[in-house]
Amino acid sequence: ILTLFTIVLFVADVVHPQAEKLWQHQLGCYECGMPFLAVTDSGYTYIAHMWSGDLAIHKFDPAGRFLWEQLYGSGGNSATRPLAITVDEAGAVYISCAFDPDCDLLEPHVHEFVTVKFTSDGALAWQQSYAVPNTFQEMGVRDNVLTGDGYLYAYGSTGPIYATWPPDPDNPQVDSRMVLLKYDAITGNLEWSQESNFGGYYTSPCMDFGSGLVVGQNGDVYTAGIVIKDEGECFDPQENDTTYWTQLAMLLTHHGSDGSLLKVEEYTQGPSVPCNPEYYGFFPRVRNMVGDDQGNLYAVAACSTSAAGNVHHLFKYNSSLSLQWVTEMESDITTNQTDLLVDRAGDIVFASQWGAFKFNEAGAQIWSGQGGSIVGCDGENNLYVGRPYSNAIDYYDHSEVDPYPEWSVESPGRHIWNMYVDDLGQIYTTN
Repeated sequence: ILTLFTIVLFVADVVHPQAEKLWQHQLGCYECGMPFLAVTDSGYTYIAHMWSGDLAIHKFDPAGRFLWEQLYGSGGNSATRPLAITVDEAGAVYISCAFDPDCDLLEPHVHEFVTVKFTSDGALAWQQSYAVPNTFQEMGVRDNVLTGDGYLYAYGSTGPIYATWPPDPDNPQVDSRMVLLKYDAITGNLEWSQESNFGGYYTSPCMDFGSGLVVGQNGDVYTAGIVIKDEGECFDPQENDTTYWTQLAMLLTHHGSDGSLLKVEEYTQGPSVPCNPEYYGFFPRVRNMVGDDQGNLYAVAACSTSAAGNVHHLFKYNSSLSLQWVTEMESDITTNQTDLLVDRAGDIVFASQWGAFKFNEAGAQIWSGQGGSIVGCDGENNLYVGRPYSNAIDYYDHSEVDPYPEWSVESPGRHIWNMYVDDLGQIYTTN
């Protein structure tokens, strides 16, 4: 399948509200997955996606001129799927991937979390892999963070791991784990790894989903994920069983800079929650987690409750993982895309397909706007909300409380995958 996606740079003039397209590139790829976008402070753009099973990376200069392209992978029946990307001040790019060495093998086998670093001129600096044996499907790294002291952290979750195959129907012994990795960003050496299912408290055949990562100023590491507690039947990917899950929990972990587990904080949604996996968002994940300058953490969890509704929870924790407040939001539409940021005033912006919301640090809602599930903020604290399925971007002035945008612009293509807004109000998207 030949797929086309488009990279677009808009510039927003906040004096005369409009968005002028500066440059656009269209890339074609064979059997490519979702593209991932990273932009340096000086305006260099990196795009990572899968091309016929391999990882492809493209770089463009601030004027949109193509600079280089690199491919990384093993070919054959393997798949190297990018899931997280970041760049450093020197222009080196770090990409974390899920790697399946044999996509045709329909039984549990080794999958890997692969992280690669390319220099600013496209040379492969290092590559590292972390193997997960006896798993049925890839999950992979969902987030990576580069710190100012030269370390790269990667966080994600495994697929279901089987002790025996085929599994014993009376005692399947299926596990899944959250994985946290710390690398030296210069050499690629693995400093430490943490792999946990939290003592088996969450058991087969339910699964853990890790997808939120924050590194504090003191080097402490915080992760967020959703676990499905085994107090009833769970979704079994082998049987395609769509019975209801009975209890969900969000777990936040606090690790020291040496990887030691300092605390696990659980917020349980239950005791009985009818989360139906037939609908969008059937994996009820933490969609995002962010931190502020004071060391507070904000996390979002979502659960599809029916074909016509969702419940989202926004949490605030302090640096000791003590819950400060939680806000529940309901919707009359399903949504499987959300985003979260802390703006320059310290307010929290949460966006999903049915609406965008702003809360102050005390948890009080102070603004709401049109639906959209990607958010960005410029140097003057103006807000940009991307509406992926409408393929549009809405602009809100930071001094206004109007729920309607001052202007909107359509982006080429059919779906906005990524959006980045720089301090000048320039908007980068992949579509």
